[in-house]
Amino acid sequence: MEQKKREKEALFRLSIIGSVVNRDLKRGELRPLLEALAKKTYTGPNGNPRIFSWRTLERWVGLYRKGGFPALLPKQRKDLGSVKALSEETVKLILDLKREDPGRSAALIRRELELADKISENAVSVTTISRILRRNGLSGPKLELEVPARYRWVASQCNALWQVDALHGPKVMDPKTGKKRKAIIFGLLDDRSRLAVRLWAGFHETQEAFLYTFYEAMARRGIPDALLLDNHGSFRGHDVRVVCANLKIRLVYTRPGDGPGKGAVERLWRSFRAMCLNRLDYGKVKTVDDLNLRITTWVEEEYNQRPHSGLGGRTPMDVWSRESDKVQWVEDYGALEVLFTARVTRKVLKDATVTFRGKIYEVPTHLRRRKVTLCYSVLNPERIWVMDGDTDVPIREVDPEANASRTRKGSKPEEKPKPVTGLNAAELLLDKILGRREKENKGKEDKKESHDEKAA
Repeated sequence: MEQKKREKEALFRLSIIGSVVNRDLKRGELRPLLEALAKKTYTGPNGNPRIFSWRTLERWVGLYRKGGFPALLPKQRKDLGSVKALSEETVKLILDLKREDPGRSAALIRRELELADKISENAVSVTTISRILRRNGLSGPKLELEVPARYRWVASQCNALWQVDALHGPKVMDPKTGKKRKAIIFGLLDDRSRLAVRLWAGFHETQEAFLYTFYEAMARRGIPDALLLDNHGSFRGHDVRVVCANLKIRLVYTRPGDGPGKGAVERLWRSFRAMCLNRLDYGKVKTVDDLNLRITTWVEEEYNQRPHSGLGGRTPMDVWSRESDKVQWVEDYGALEVLFTARVTRKVLKDATVTFRGKIYEVPTHLRRRKVTLCYSVLNPERIWVMDGDTDVPIREVDPEANASRTRKGSKPEEKPKPVTGLNAAELLLDKILGRREKENKGKEDKKESHDEKAA
């Protein structure tokens, strides 16, 4: 029996004998009082009617006088913790199954044991298995001890940390394809003030789409010290890391599957869905621009202006306005734009072309068959160039019709006279076999000695 149930039973017993235990009775006066109490029917802690003999009540009185309230607690069973229907090996297997996968329910454990012929079908109840797990701390709140601790926290100042996430929104018309596509909404939230820094919808869940939203957020609210993100590829891309490294922004990634690690932005999404996204009139919201207009209006006029219980009843805008004196603002927007350059690697084909985002671009012909780095502005994706050493060379899409009349003569390199070494493998081998090389060298040495003697 659980301790709480034992205490309820002890209180129930005390409520029955309470009128006599503390009275100063003479010999022979206790029994008549207990017999009178035994004639009554009592409602137990579980709501069932119960009656007791006067001898049972007399035993309770004696226990209470000797040991007080603890003595009225029902005794624990001596075989507590043991299961007669299961062997020790089976009980251990049940515990191992739960430890192996805490998500296993008692019903699933029983079914697995039956399929493995460890127990016969319906030989043990699910309640029995649940009781085994509970007594060994593998069920309910005790199982939380194996989960890492989570604490309530908040950043020390505005822009010390932005929480970042992406949300899949409704389908709206894409003007490029003429079809409806799912909108992807990136959101950035200041942890200190709970200010929704920027929410913006597009059609791509890529690092380029995130960087565009990130730039707009910094242009409005300054440069954060750190970003808290999940492990999606749009946040772990090379360009994201390079941009943040240049801006001295620290990147902090949550553990995989740890949604509560970004609790503030998750709470923002909850409010956004309930108060905006689920209330949209899709007869009027047909394009992504229509969607962004309503998102921005809700963020600036509703969410950021609404009192939050987590802020002591203050609004995010009020907290931001009063505590944003240490924010690092953007001073040179031109220099900031330069940092928002994305890069990809492509292999140049024999016809001096590369394929990028479904389009074919021409590059200088001397880069054929080489891997090159294509660069493009995140803020102006149509501006694309290729890195040729330290030189930025703008490139454009291929015009097949114009290329039909272009000359195909390659530029020949300047011809230089070939050096003459006089060495030939076949002749050298024959000279070696016939000894010609040795005779020639000896003749040269004799002429040199004769020349030296004459000179002397």
